Amino acid sequence: MIILKSNKMKMRISVIILFTCLVVQSVAFNGKEKADNFTQQIVTVGLRDADINGSDNMAIQAAVDLLFYRGGGTVKILPGEYTLYNSVYLRSNVNIIGDRESTILKRCPAVSSKLLVDADVFEKQIIPADPSLFKVGMGIVCRSNNLMNAMITAPLTIAGIENGKLYVNDYIPFDFTAILDSQGKGGYDGLVANVFPMLLGNRIENVIVDGLTINSFTKEDPGWQNVRTAGIFFGTCKNSVIRNVKVSNTQGDGILIADASFNITVENCESSDNTYHGIHPGSHSTSVTVKNCHFHHNGSDGIYICWGVKNSFFIENDVHHNGTRKIGKRNGISIGHKDTNNIIEGNHIHENAISGIHFRTKTEANGAHNNVIKGNTIENNGLPGHTDRGYGIFISGITHDILIGNNIIRETRQEDSRLQKNAIVLSPGVSRVQIINNEMSGHPEENVVDKSK
Repeated sequence: MIILKSNKMKMRISVIILFTCLVVQSVAFNGKEKADNFTQQIVTVGLRDADINGSDNMAIQAAVDLLFYRGGGTVKILPGEYTLYNSVYLRSNVNIIGDRESTILKRCPAVSSKLLVDADVFEKQIIPADPSLFKVGMGIVCRSNNLMNAMITAPLTIAGIENGKLYVNDYIPFDFTAILDSQGKGGYDGLVANVFPMLLGNRIENVIVDGLTINSFTKEDPGWQNVRTAGIFFGTCKNSVIRNVKVSNTQGDGILIADASFNITVENCESSDNTYHGIHPGSHSTSVTVKNCHFHHNGSDGIYICWGVKNSFFIENDVHHNGTRKIGKRNGISIGHKDTNNIIEGNHIHENAISGIHFRTKTEANGAHNNVIKGNTIENNGLPGHTDRGYGIFISGITHDILIGNNIIRETRQEDSRLQKNAIVLSPGVSRVQIINNEMSGHPEENVVDKSK
């Protein structure tokens, strides 16, 4: 580290950041020949014997930034464990490649502190009760009781620490009150915590993330209660791929694709043991493809299709043991608000807490219309200890124009464990559903319950 001293502030700045600025102009790649086309350049990051040596997010970020300013290329992260104290910020035209089983990104220990002074919107300083918990370069957010469940996808970065104050790189987005005011208002128990997505892509394009294990496990911390963030976050991104990545133990969603992202492919990935969804494509993202992935043991839905997802494909995934959180049991695949013209095909959807596939209750204007469910095996949904009634496919709301064809929908368990009571349930308000050439068997009640009439 380099320490800069002034009368006003003592600020620590990582030497890696300075190094990145210098290598933009000139860098020697340990004797490797520079490629004529910058997009073909490879920079290695490793614990030793790499172009950039280091064991944390700053080493990876330095390589990403270097290649971005040189026109693009590939960051190859060598085998080893790397601790992230902040998000790795992805850049357009820069790929990140590792070895899935042995390139491991893990989260630093969770810390939090109550605010000593209110943190106001458009301020760039935060005063915690215990500033010793934090360090320069760390990703942080403010939280309070009235914003406790907000999705955290835009952390601030600590740029400097002086006299108990954390100076951050951008404006605080909301008011966070520490104590009651003179009128007895406020007092939302504001705090600051080091919560951030592990990989963060915002308004990027032409990126491949390939071959990583991302483990977001952290021990319990008072300021982390009800946290919701992501292992990988893509927001307003396009023409990018996530493949051969294992994401687990996220306080939130394993993979989150949001904010009108376009043409994103997620393939050959595993997302498990996250407190919310295994994967969550949402907020008017289109042309998303999720294929050959494994989503299991997530607290909420394995695949949560949410809020205007259109023209997307969910193909040949293994989706099981999802939705088992303590409050609000969930499903294998959930689809709802304006999620139209999607195909769910060739998946194995089994042993989820309630339903294999669940269409959420929406108005006609906001319904999940014109979707196709074909060629799936949907079996043994409804888990003992979590529900007394499970379903293969449950369609609710004012939902219409659904094709359910060539699926195997069955219950194969014995006696009291046969909790997938029906293959298909059509609730009042559902219309124009085609049920064609499905094999339905083993359910303790009728295969199709049609309440739509």
